[in-house]
Amino acid sequence: MTMRKERFAFLLPLVTFACSGNAAIPAPSADSGVSTDGQAPTDAKATNNTPPEVAVVSAEAGAFVWEAPAAGEVYANPTVDPDGTTLYVGTNGTGGVLYKIDGTSGKALAQVQASGAIEHSPALDEKGTLYITTLASELANGQKGVGHSTAAYRASDLSQIWEAKMDYGSDNSPVLGTNERVYVGVVASPKNQSIVDGCHNNNKCGRYYSFDRNTGDIKIDMWLEGWEATPAAIDGKNRLFFGVEDITGSQLSDALWPGVYWAIDGADPSDGSKTARSLWPGERLKTQGDFGSPNQYADGVAYSTCRDGYLYGFNADNGTIVLKRKLHGSSWTGIAISRASNGHLVLYTGDQSGHFYAVEVDGSPEGQLLWEQKTTGSGLAFGTPAIDDVGNIYYTTSKPTLEVRSSSGALLWSYNLPGSSLGGVGGPTLLDNGLVVVGTNDNKIMAFRAFGSHLNDTAPWPKYKHDLRNTSNVTTKTRGR
Repeated sequence: MTMRKERFAFLLPLVTFACSGNAAIPAPSADSGVSTDGQAPTDAKATNNTPPEVAVVSAEAGAFVWEAPAAGEVYANPTVDPDGTTLYVGTNGTGGVLYKIDGTSGKALAQVQASGAIEHSPALDEKGTLYITTLASELANGQKGVGHSTAAYRASDLSQIWEAKMDYGSDNSPVLGTNERVYVGVVASPKNQSIVDGCHNNNKCGRYYSFDRNTGDIKIDMWLEGWEATPAAIDGKNRLFFGVEDITGSQLSDALWPGVYWAIDGADPSDGSKTARSLWPGERLKTQGDFGSPNQYADGVAYSTCRDGYLYGFNADNGTIVLKRKLHGSSWTGIAISRASNGHLVLYTGDQSGHFYAVEVDGSPEGQLLWEQKTTGSGLAFGTPAIDDVGNIYYTTSKPTLEVRSSSGALLWSYNLPGSSLGGVGGPTLLDNGLVVVGTNDNKIMAFRAFGSHLNDTAPWPKYKHDLRNTSNVTTKTRGR
């Protein structure tokens, strides 16, 4: 009983604020490259006994604004309501708590215990319904989570609408189609010999699902070669693009399996099989490393980095490789996509060697490298960079640090996040109140004054899963409804 009370204590809406005057952490100058300490100032704390009505926000870029504790590690990229400031985020590890948070003050507005750990971001639809996936893990209430589910909750009060079980837990974030469907892949761990054996026999391996958003009824339940750990990108034709770790064959090294890239029709199968129609003819592309990064889409091309050390672009109609650029190292980092004044796309991404790139899509096989910079941290995290309204780029490293660069590559600011190497793994997001928000594996959600006013409205793919609601669908507005 004592242990459970201590766990529940973490669910209380404690918030640490930056108050006026000496409480804010000033940002380093644009050319200093100085890192600030990942700890909030001791004179900036507030407790439940003395909650301020509103956080006093410094206007200085890089200033610490608020910090909210959570029950478990916050790996996910926060999902944002159409109001531009209300956040939704879940916790992993000994957590499984779904939160609704005021993005101006950091105060928890509602919270609910899910059936398993929530490692990835919720998706929020236009009707105000949140969709999450879960993994089996010890929960904040002291119980063992059952996980292995996709579930829908009302964003208004976090009451559950439905929950559907899957073969395995999901190390993935749901994506939303234009046809009232939610799509998700599941864990198929190569460390589990029974799963590997099943993959070799083609009868039980990775799975890909779609659910009716209103009822939770399964519409797609199809075989994959292995672990589908990356949120798909969805284009205007409701086609889904995603990568898979292929464990049907031989392992390439101790930590690396081949990769397979998929394109499927998101429509409900018409033949009664529950297997979606594969769109690209012939054998699916196989690479010497799995696709473990988030997926993106722009101008008829699906983009992904790969652990084989390349940045890929695939023609969405036929799967032809239209861009293949060698990076300095393997990558599981997503790609933020902006547009240059000449109309060309500019891709921002990084790799595990700690290099961050800006690549112009100029029609050449490799694209044009505009610049590359070494991060102040280590390798780039799993999530996707975010682009603000003036073109600055925000990203997290596995050190962990939160960093900001100008569109020309200059380092504007770097902050050492609390916790160990997976802090901020989902990457940052930008609110409409001028704050940049990121989770940590030190059981915190943190907010800082951004260098712009809000997320970029004109970039084709400006953040993780495309938009503030984390739908991963190009037809969704990046901000608002």
